[in-house]
Amino acid sequence: MVDLKSPENIQTALTLVVPGLIILFMRGQFLTGRTGRHADAMLSYFTVSAIYLTVTLPVFGWAAQRNDIAARFAWALLVFAGPAVFGVGLGVNARKNYGRRLLRWIGLNPVHPVPAAWDWKFGDTAGSYVIVTLTDGKTICGYCGEASFASSDPAERDVYIEKVYDLAEDGTWQDPGPRSMLVKAAEIRFVEFIPPNTEPEGDSHGEEANAATVPTHESILRADQSGASAG
Repeated sequence: MVDLKSPENIQTALTLVVPGLIILFMRGQFLTGRTGRHADAMLSYFTVSAIYLTVTLPVFGWAAQRNDIAARFAWALLVFAGPAVFGVGLGVNARKNYGRRLLRWIGLNPVHPVPAAWDWKFGDTAGSYVIVTLTDGKTICGYCGEASFASSDPAERDVYIEKVYDLAEDGTWQDPGPRSMLVKAAEIRFVEFIPPNTEPEGDSHGEEANAATVPTHESILRADQSGASAG
């Protein structure tokens, strides 16, 4: 068993595990924000650390041959700051599909890194009007922007809508004033997304809009109704 009381062994352990932990954590912030149990993910940390260390091996080799402040500072940057930047890059790549587009261009079709359509759609809504149909058949019309929130917990797919409208009998959206709503996961049947460039007449982003015609929706995200979750 490795003696972690030795400073050299502690440094080695940190070098082999911490970079992978930081990389996967930072990447997860762009996907679902969720991380598994550390005990179960230890092999993943080690594997990602090994790949990262292979890329940065020349700098690590230089730091290992020296014993001054500059070498220690470089080691700290490589173990902590470098993986953070590397993880952010992987997260942005996964969210924007840069690498996936390249692989598909050469004829490959890799599995998407985002595990669920709910996470993929709500992770990049960038401001969208929504129509939420509830399990009892009723509908909620609203606007989801930066102040809205959709849960990334697979066991609780609730949604907070920052601006809610009343739907009149003639199909127009009526502004009832400043009103928002939290919709619980068990109440959601499906969600329709309406592109912001076809927003109702009135101020943009649903602020103090008057009676407005419901715009044509672009796509529908159907929520998965397994157990208490929807999505």
